[in-house]
Amino acid sequence: MKYEYILRFVCGVVEIDSRILEVYVGWEDKLDNDAWYFSNSFESITNGMSPE
Repeated sequence: MKYEYILRFVCGVVEIDSRILEVYVGWEDKLDNDAWYFSNSFESITNGMSPE
């Protein structure tokens, strides 16, 4: 059971890391079209997260 928790945590971190990297792909064009691009992007990643 302990290893399952660790595995889920690591997979969650990897998923978040890839989503953060995706924010920076083509960011200049996206920012030109949306002044709140970074704010909206990071909010969508952290939405639904718990402090755990």
